[in-house]
Amino acid sequence: MDFEKLSAPFIQYSHARACSILRKAKDIENYDPELLKGEDEVALIKKIAEFDMVIEKAAEELNHIN
Repeated sequence: MDFEKLSAPFIQYSHARACSILRKAKDIENYDPELLKGEDEVALIKKIAEFDMVIEKAAEELNHIN
């Protein structure tokens, strides 16, 4: 992490938010994925599914720069 270029605080904030969401998600008892049928919901799910790939690509590109 590079605190001088301000990327580290954003990564830390994103991590904290993701952990909070996952912690709160454990409290959901009656989850029905069949309710997620809307166009916007499907698009959001697809974007979330790309997250790991985007992070990996960003890390690879950063390694090539440094």
